[in-house]
Amino acid sequence: MVDEVAETLNVSVDSAYRRIRGEKLLDFDELKLLCQRFNLSLDKFLSLNTDSIMFQGRLNTYHEDAFKNWMDDVLAQLNLVNSFSHRHVYFLVKDMPPFHHYYHPVLAGFKFFF
Repeated sequence: MVDEVAETLNVSVDSAYRRIRGEKLLDFDELKLLCQRFNLSLDKFLSLNTDSIMFQGRLNTYHEDAFKNWMDDVLAQLNLVNSFSHRHVYFLVKDMPPFHHYYHPVLAGFKFFF
């Protein structure tokens, strides 16, 4: 861990140890670098109880293969859910659940286009 911290912050191993032990406080730039490197939110890093719901996602890039990449990501998420013995998916939607679109190709084309 110390090597990863030292490399991420571009500091010596001794300096990384001081930060890990709390002898030297991290500044906001260092916190940002660590959160980006280890894909952490600052709320989680600081163990804040904000009652917020955090999620990750990818913005549409509008490239030619963006829709295929999005569908591949949906498939990967479903495979992850399917890998657990106790699984259930909840949808909070104001419209038809997403997988119902596959039964109606014209509706699916319209919904996925917009």
